[in-house]
Amino acid sequence: MLSNVELWHRLDLWAKAASTACYLVNRSPHSALDFKVPEDIWSGNLVDYSNLRIFGCPAYALVNDGKLAPRAVECIFLGYA
Repeated sequence: MLSNVELWHRLDLWAKAASTACYLVNRSPHSALDFKVPEDIWSGNLVDYSNLRIFGCPAYALVNDGKLAPRAVECIFLGYA
């Protein structure tokens, strides 16, 4: 994942990449569970896939630095809360 966004040399981001991979695996169907999603089985609720984003895609953070300053700062999406 880090090599696709050309951030493989940033050692401090490897933990975020591993955490994001784990998050995605837990929301994917598994053959060992008869192609059910582990999150569905654990919580009993259907998984909402609307918040999934591509790792390393552009993201924007809202900031408030005054009336005339830009309201958003461009960032890189690195994972889920």
